[in-house]
Amino acid sequence: ESMKFVAFKKVIKNRKYSWLSATIYMMTAAMGFEVVESMLYAIESNPIQMLVRGVTIMHGAFGFIIGYFYGKAMYTGKKGYTVFSFVISWLLHGIYDFTLSKEAEVLGDIAIFIPVTLALASLIMIIVAIVFVNKAGKNQKYLTIINPNVQA
Repeated sequence: ESMKFVAFKKVIKNRKYSWLSATIYMMTAAMGFEVVESMLYAIESNPIQMLVRGVTIMHGAFGFIIGYFYGKAMYTGKKGYTVFSFVISWLLHGIYDFTLSKEAEVLGDIAIFIPVTLALASLIMIIVAIVFVNKAGKNQKYLTIINPNVQA
């Protein structure tokens, strides 16, 4: 999550952006990391883990959380939203990765409940992200430039 956030901040550093574009930029950065991480895990994973990783869009969902709340922090001026977005994404990502690790296999069948639940939650978050992007494109609040001092 840290690397995604650093990449995201580098992209938006000298750009004008809105709450909506911050969310989309973060989701885009997250999906890039998703591809790389899934390939790395596929090398040493079992078929079930590869299937779970293949059908879930965890980074996209976590990217949506970070981007949405980062945009909200910049729009409202409340920096706590940035911390909230990062901590929530970091914790959920850690739990998800742990439950798909070899160390979690000792927990038995109960361990599969957590990644499956998170996978379903990620699919719901992606649907929420799509609905947000569609509705935000029609709402001036989400289209207002947050950092007007940046030169175009």
